Amino acid sequence: MAAIAERTETYRSGGFRRAHLVVPLLVIAALAVAALGADAAFAGRALPHLTVAGIEVGTLPASDLRARLDVEVARPWAAAQVEVRGPDGLVWTTTNGAIAIGPDVDRSVADALAYGRTG
Repeated sequence: MAAIAERTETYRSGGFRRAHLVVPLLVIAALAVAALGADAAFAGRALPHLTVAGIEVGTLPASDLRARLDVEVARPWAAAQVEVRGPDGLVWTTTNGAIAIGPDVDRSVADALAYGRTG
């Protein structure tokens, strides 16, 4: 005698589902791809909305960034006058450029390009 059983109900576990694992993994993978894509898109350029000494330099490549900082920061700084007064009333006037006081533009460019790319 053979017994034939028919299943009339579907069994559904209230426990762990694959979706609980797959969805977070997909979100993490999407974020990783976005981060790598942004890094590749701005390779050799400053990140968007970055400012140096109050000057917007975001998305500029190194050569343009250096030129902008030179024109908008270094030249005005070099042209600024310095006045030194001695105790005997002697006054000496010169410019920052004449006494080699100025911003380190090369370092600023390097720091701007490195900003946001380290762990």
